[in-house]
Amino acid sequence: MSATDRELLEMAAKAAGFHFSWVGIDRDIPEILEKGTWNPLAFDGDALRLAVELRLHICNPGMESWAQRYLGEGNGWLTIKEPHDGNASTSTRRAIVRAAAAIAAQQTQGGDKQ
Repeated sequence: MSATDRELLEMAAKAAGFHFSWVGIDRDIPEILEKGTWNPLAFDGDALRLAVELRLHICNPGMESWAQRYLGEGNGWLTIKEPHDGNASTSTRRAIVRAAAAIAAQQTQGGDKQ
């Protein structure tokens, strides 16, 4: 797992309010307390639960996947686009995780509190 993917997963967990720790031989598997291992970059079910938790809109127009969330009056829409590169499922999961990380970054800056 790349450092960037690890950072994305940390931010995504933060956005969803999940408390986690790193487990595994190389400590590269996120484990959500009381939920077990969790990797929305790799597993459709984890990505879907993350999207539902954060009220994301998911769409796949053309050759890219989008994850969107309305951030409220004056803030408009957060839209993350990820090219398919031959695999729509992979790009959709990555768009969801990147959107979650962007939401966490905004929360850190004092923006949206959900």
